[in-house]
Amino acid sequence: MQSLGRPLLAALSDLFDRLYGNGRQHKSETHEQSAAKTEESSDEARVGEVGGDEPKRHREESRDRQATGEGTGRRGSTASFLSLEALQESTDKHARKVLFRCRPDDARVEAVALAFPNHVSLCISSQAGCAFNCSFCSVGKSGFLRQLSADEITDQVLFFLRQGIKIDSVSLMGMGEPLANPKVFDALRILTDPLLFNFSARKLAVSTLGVLPGIKKLTEEHPQVNLAFSLHSPFPEERNLLVSLP
Repeated sequence: MQSLGRPLLAALSDLFDRLYGNGRQHKSETHEQSAAKTEESSDEARVGEVGGDEPKRHREESRDRQATGEGTGRRGSTASFLSLEALQESTDKHARKVLFRCRPDDARVEAVALAFPNHVSLCISSQAGCAFNCSFCSVGKSGFLRQLSADEITDQVLFFLRQGIKIDSVSLMGMGEPLANPKVFDALRILTDPLLFNFSARKLAVSTLGVLPGIKKLTEEHPQVNLAFSLHSPFPEERNLLVSLP
């Protein structure tokens, strides 16, 4: 039995090598080699995400997605269907800032992608201008133009996604007071919809000066979304001088 078993085992081993040889050879890499390759690939991709040194493969995939509208439910190039048009971009190793023009009326808003060691966070705008004329903020000095629509809010996110940037979290901390815009709640529903952006509510944050009706609505409709307060001063008298609340 033993003499018959050895040829059989040898034959099975030879057959296995011929069928799965490549896979076995691939699995023979040490854990250290695999981890090193993963870390190197991750670092390369992250630099490309925000800093402009995007690997060739990512650039090609991004162009393909823009041409086909893949994964968005929309067709055509990025420029043809977004409610916003990118007018100007500035990029360094850790940030990518984009100035958008709203297509209906030429209103201007900004969004910034920030690269941290382990994730990329996107800061987006909720209003064109701002009605809260805080003494330290240049946006308020320009006055309030209008509320952004839910599409204009979420299209800021879509623009960066379609550039091949992997976004880990989104903060409504750009231009405007988010909780003064009712369309923000529609945008939050779109961003967390499993069939659309599919962001976890815990990966979203809304910053506010302290608009109480909006805070109440947010806690009722989106209790898992993070709420951040722009305090600026713990002293009421000093804060009243810095922050303009109705």
